[in-house]
Amino acid sequence: MHPNQKNVSADPVLSIRIDDDNPDHHLWCNHGVWWIHYVVHEGNRKRRVRRSLQTRDVEVARQRRDAEFARIDAAARNRTPQGGSLSQRAIALGVCA
Repeated sequence: MHPNQKNVSADPVLSIRIDDDNPDHHLWCNHGVWWIHYVVHEGNRKRRVRRSLQTRDVEVARQRRDAEFARIDAAARNRTPQGGSLSQRAIALGVCA
């Protein structure tokens, strides 16, 4: 390890900020197809996750985004004892693909 590097856990962690005023947070439309995007922190590196939600319907995209974040939250709750809400804490992604 380089002397300037901190010993940081390499467990992937997702930090989500949800803007309640924007129903399309973490979504974008690319040529009519909706995608989800968020950032995963892995140690001292960041990785952008961008994935097609395979729909042209914004309502379906919102449902799929919410379902994905709910799966991430459930996985984190199984791995961390402290609980808390999705928008208030970092979420471990270890079992989500």
